[in-house]
Amino acid sequence: SIERAKNQALEEEKFESEKELATQKLVMERAYSEITEIEEYNNALLKSIEEAKLELLRTKKTIQDTIDESKLVSIEIPQLRQRKDDIAFAIKQTSLEADQISLDLEAYSEETAYLKEHYENVVKALFRDKSSRNWLEKGEFIKITYMSIDLKNGVLGLPVGQEHGIAKNKVFAVYDRDEEICKLRITHAEMKKSVGAIIPLIGEPIKLLKLDEFDLYHL
Repeated sequence: SIERAKNQALEEEKFESEKELATQKLVMERAYSEITEIEEYNNALLKSIEEAKLELLRTKKTIQDTIDESKLVSIEIPQLRQRKDDIAFAIKQTSLEADQISLDLEAYSEETAYLKEHYENVVKALFRDKSSRNWLEKGEFIKITYMSIDLKNGVLGLPVGQEHGIAKNKVFAVYDRDEEICKLRITHAEMKKSVGAIIPLIGEPIKLLKLDEFDLYHL
C-alpha cells in the first residue's frame, strides 16, 4: 500500500507537471502571437512613417515650386506691364502713320489719276503700234512676187518699202525655197518701194532672172 500511495503521489505530481507545462505552453503561444501582432503593427507603422516622409517631401517640393513660380510671376509682371505700354505706343504710332498715309493718298490722288490716264494712253499706243507693226525682226521674212533687176549695175527694185519694215542700210538675204541666192543692202527706201544693192561675191545673183517670187529674210 505504501508503494501504491507512492505511485499515486507520482501520478499526481506528473499530472500537475503536465498541467503546468500545458499552461506554460499556452502562455508562450499567446506571447508569441502577441509578439507577432506587435511586429506586424510595428512594420505597418514604419511603412506609414516612410510614406508620410515621402508625402512630406512631395509637399515641400510643391510648396517650393509654388514659391519659385510666384517669384517668377512677380518678376514678369513689370515686364508684362512694360510690354503692354510698348504695344500701346506702337498702336498709337501706327495710327498716326495711317493718318499720314491717308493724307498723302489724298494729296496724290490727282497725280495718280494723271499717271493712270498716261499709262492707259501708252498701253493703247503700244497696242496700236503692235497691231500695225511696220518693221521686221531679224530672222523674219516677206515674200516678194515682183521685182525689177539690173544685174549690170547690181541693183534690185523691190515692191515693198518702209511700211513693210524695209529701211535704208538694212541687209537682207534672198532665198528661193531653202537656197540662198544672194544678199542685198537697202540703199533707198520709200513707203511702198525700195532699192537694194546686190552685195558682190556672195551667192549667184544670175538666178534672180529665173525667179517669179522669192523670200526676203532680214539679217
